[in-house]
Amino acid sequence: MTFTCVHCGTSEPVPAVVSPFEFGEPTGLRCPGCGGPLQHASVSGRQVRACGACGGCLSPMSTFGSLIDAVRFLEGPALETLPPRTQEPDQRTLNCPECGKPMRSHLYGGGGNVVIDTCETCLHNWLDGSELRRIALAPR
Repeated sequence: MTFTCVHCGTSEPVPAVVSPFEFGEPTGLRCPGCGGPLQHASVSGRQVRACGACGGCLSPMSTFGSLIDAVRFLEGPALETLPPRTQEPDQRTLNCPECGKPMRSHLYGGGGNVVIDTCETCLHNWLDGSELRRIALAPR
């Protein structure tokens, strides 16, 4: 399988998928994406809550940047291109697994061209299963 740039036609092989999460105990919270149980997890010491079923991740905003840096380190070099995103902001509404309020869907300002969901009340970001990796592998 390869990623092919829709603009220039270059292709790169898709690296093997390796879960960055070290899973721990259940949190008692449900995944806003698939409804599965969220577990306490860590990525190189950065604490998150992750879904073992879909790979989604609830990250505190305060450690979001260092989480991405940790996954970049684990993944290795960035790809030269990524396929276009398939989701648009406000295409869906997820409820925060912690407070139950609707999360705000918006384009992530960094690399990866992804839509993330943010709870302004709990100060968390939700990333769907492939989004954390997509951000980490984004061209610099």
